[in-house]
Amino acid sequence: MTGAPNAHRLVRHACAAVSLALAASCSVWRPQPGVGLARPATEWVGHARALLRDGTVLDLDDVSISADSIVGLGGATHTRFSLPRSDVASVEVQRTEGSLTLLAGVLATLFLFAVGGRG
Repeated sequence: MTGAPNAHRLVRHACAAVSLALAASCSVWRPQPGVGLARPATEWVGHARALLRDGTVLDLDDVSISADSIVGLGGATHTRFSLPRSDVASVEVQRTEGSLTLLAGVLATLFLFAVGGRG
């Protein structure tokens, strides 16, 4: 009869490990290539960080990059900003880092199995 409780505990630990692996997401800021180049089409990038030539850093949401400007919502009141590309030194986009997410999921799974194996 000790097999059934152990099986249920193993299933619970496996479900918790899968949940942690899916919930763990490590993200990094990556420079957006081609910000200095004029493109004819508008590119939507979602959440971005604009680094201005004067040293100001703006965190923007709902960002679109066009040939002459970068437009997005920023500030405490989510005001729409339109920045000339000539004033922007670079744009960084937040991306999920796949290898770190996988590593975090594997380590969480191993930890849960190690803790579950103790009793």
